Amino acid sequence: MNRKTFILKYKNYTQVKYIVVSIMNNNNSLKKQRVTRKRKIRRDIIIKVAEQSFIVNGYDNTMVDQIALDAGYTKATIYNYFDSKDDLFTGVLASIYERMFDTLTTFLEEHESPHDLRLTGDAYLTFVEKFPGQAGLVDSGRCVTINRAIIEKKEHAHALTESEMEFEENETKVGMLMTNLISQTMLDSGVLGKIDPQRITKVLGAFMLAIRELVRRGNVGGQSEEEIRNTLSVLFNIIEQGVKNYNDN
Repeated sequence: MNRKTFILKYKNYTQVKYIVVSIMNNNNSLKKQRVTRKRKIRRDIIIKVAEQSFIVNGYDNTMVDQIALDAGYTKATIYNYFDSKDDLFTGVLASIYERMFDTLTTFLEEHESPHDLRLTGDAYLTFVEKFPGQAGLVDSGRCVTINRAIIEKKEHAHALTESEMEFEENETKVGMLMTNLISQTMLDSGVLGKIDPQRITKVLGAFMLAIRELVRRGNVGGQSEEEIRNTLSVLFNIIEQGVKNYNDN
């Protein structure tokens, strides 16, 4: 074999090898995508089933065994995706916060009026009306426990679970949306420099429970949606005027 023939054969071999490697890499990439997609589908199914169980039965009476049965998986499969029942509940809340953010954002985008606190209140009311059970889980008090666990993990440099990372991200998105609206309200009224808007956001978080309770009472009392909104407008107006005239002294 002369040198020219050898070089040609080597080039052909290299090209074939490159093509084979490219095909293998592409197949591996497609396989990873399928695995990732399948994993997400399974995880979403488990969260959806668990969400309904937590709403209907409450946290304490919800059993992972029953969630696995209702979802069509084994208990071991559930624990392949979630570290514990607490972690599963965290995943459920993360999903609810994402839905809340989408609901609030859509409502605000559909209304051309200035985005003030009263409009934000109406946006949250829309979420409560569409997802009353989910709003109840957010108000259950476990969000504080989850946030505390996340803070402790970070302080000790411990890794967060997938559910905890999603919870933190989605809760932060809702919080930032509220903070931006509060900042705009304070800017318009000239009191922005008096207090950190995030502090007000944390305080106003307590009013979410009040909104849900007023909606519940209105529904029990047979009030129409318009009557409930009129009642809540009083609360929203008090909150807005309080923010606009806030004085830290």
